[in-house]
Amino acid sequence: MLFGNHDRWYRVDVADSFFGLDTYITILLGVVMFGMGLTLKAIHFNIILTNSGPILIGVVAQFISIPIAAIKFRKFLRYLTIYLFL
Repeated sequence: MLFGNHDRWYRVDVADSFFGLDTYITILLGVVMFGMGLTLKAIHFNIILTNSGPILIGVVAQFISIPIAAIKFRKFLRYLTIYLFL
């Protein structure tokens, strides 16, 4: 992001504001994930195993459909810039 007035512009990266907190962020993420895991019960796994259609749709979308769409969009943008700047 760029901040400043017309005389002086400077760049501020969002990652710079979290400098030195990377170990704490990892630990906090682990605590949150562990807490969510503690709320799971055996019935939840039974529901997932008996009704696995939405899970399969999500996996296919995440690992197949979305990457293919991203590749096609990248090619579209490449061709668009080639034709616009000829």
